[in-house]
This record gives sequence, C-alpha cells and structure tokens, in this order.
Amino acid sequence: MKRQKLYLDEKGVGTVLCPECHTSHEVNFSMYKGERQVLQVECPCGPVKDVELEFRKAFRKDTKLFGHYQKRGPLDEKGTIKVGNLSLGGIGFTVYGAHSLAVGDRLTVDFILDDAAKSRIEKTVEVRNVMGKTIGGKFIQPAGATDASLGFYLKNDARQASGEQSEREDIAWKD
Repeated sequence: MKRQKLYLDEKGVGTVLCPECHTSHEVNFSMYKGERQVLQVECPCGPVKDVELEFRKAFRKDTKLFGHYQKRGPLDEKGTIKVGNLSLGGIGFTVYGAHSLAVGDRLTVDFILDDAAKSRIEKTVEVRNVMGKTIGGKFIQPAGATDASLGFYLKNDARQASGEQSEREDIAWKD
C-alpha cells in the first residue's frame, strides 16, 4: 500500500484520507512534533494506512527549475541558480559558480515555473542557511501578500502528495 505524506498544521493536526471508504478524518499528531515519523493509522471502516508526518509550515515541492539571483549592495552579485525546492514561505537552490552569499543577506530570485502558463516568479529572499553552493531562504513579502501562480502550482502538488484526488472529490468525501 502506498504511503500517504501528511502535511500538518501549526497545531499538529492533519487530514487522513481513507482509500477504501473515501472519507477524511482530522487527526491530532501534535505528540509527535519534532520527530520524523511514519505511523499506521486505522480508519473506522477497517484498513490500516501508513502515513508520513510532515511538520513544515507549508508544503515543500521538489523542483528542477532554473533561474537567477541578484544581491544588491556595496558589492552587487548575480548568478544562475537551480531551484531544488519551493514552498509558499521559501526556497532552496543551488548556485552555479562562486558566490559570497551569507546568512542574513537579502536578494532577488527569479525563475520560471514548469506549469502550463510558464509563470515567471520574482521574489525577495532572506538567506537562512548556506551549505557550500546550496542556499536556503525565506521569502520576504508584505503581510497578506501572496503569489497566485506559485500558490496554485504548490496547491496542486500538495493535494497529489497527500493522496487527494481533486478538490471536488475531497469535499464529497468529508464526514
């Protein structure tokens, strides 16, 4: 049986979807917070399902997108990147070539999504970690600001990763 990745909210609650009876059940997994866990969850209809708990604040999608970064300041710096993962809150990427990026730097990244519209994303990022050429960053944006293209791109993959079939079917399966 395929394992379901379960994205939990800030309280540790996630929705488990049963492949047999097609119902969804909200379950509190907060007691497992901070641990990477694979658990077995039993539906009232009988079947046991393996779920992998994901405590991130937002779904993170693995990607292979190419783009650019630019750091403004006394020593402007720019270069080519490969975006390895994305979420609504941040980005992980690899820099091609030498760089001087450090934790706390602010830079602009731009890249093209591999969606049907080939949406262009441009975001301001604060560098949170640097491991050689691999950079992790948090998107800096005004309160309430969202990027519809990025949100739609990630929402579709989050639904697939959690085992949901479609938004319409998910609504129909609620208890």
